[in-house]
Amino acid sequence: MTVAYAGRIPQAVYRCDWPNFALAMPRCFMFAGRRPDAAITHELLRVAEPLSIDAALEAQRRHMESQADQQRIWGPRTAAGAP
Repeated sequence: MTVAYAGRIPQAVYRCDWPNFALAMPRCFMFAGRRPDAAITHELLRVAEPLSIDAALEAQRRHMESQADQQRIWGPRTAAGAP
């Protein structure tokens, strides 16, 4: 299967070119790419969303740990008036 971009405003078209190239026969099928691309994008985002939420929470946790470490290390010095 190949993806071609056709039309005045290029849009993806999926088509099976093998019979045409190999055997000089008509293409076995051809369909517009908008709906399949939208469905695949929707499923990828649906599956990836929980992972992105977990990644954001992990990044927040690490940031808070880093701030706590900095406060623990630098806090007493700044409280005593050291630069």
